Amino acid sequence: MPRAKLWGSRGMKEELDLDYVLDCNVSKSKPWGDEIVPMFIPGLPILDETLFLHSATKTLLVTDLVFNFQKEDISTIVWMYMKFVRGMQPMFVLPVFEERILDSQAFGDAINQVFSWDFEQVQMCHTQAYCEEDAKVLFMESMSRLF
Repeated sequence: MPRAKLWGSRGMKEELDLDYVLDCNVSKSKPWGDEIVPMFIPGLPILDETLFLHSATKTLLVTDLVFNFQKEDISTIVWMYMKFVRGMQPMFVLPVFEERILDSQAFGDAINQVFSWDFEQVQMCHTQAYCEEDAKVLFMESMSRLF
């Protein structure tokens, strides 16, 4: 796809050597119109996360902020560790990210804005989607302990 654009967060430009056009300003430039709503999550620079709401399907798209590991997806040792530290809830934040929030006010303000969005599903880009009826509640619970 020679004319395709790759949209990414600010840190990707430095990390990846790409031949694609990389527009790191996803929160301001919206070539997709109102179909997808972006929300940059400040205060956690280790992730440089942007969440997206796809309004038509009421789906929240998340890259690294929350996970939904299944036992078959990870090693037994990692499974046991995650079960010990988090009880393996359906949706959780990795402990290493919890410790790295540098501006809890900015982080909380952005997450509260996401809470106001109308979504019913959470699609995590690295693990399985969570499409149960309580997806929004679980996302809110996993985030609310962070700020």
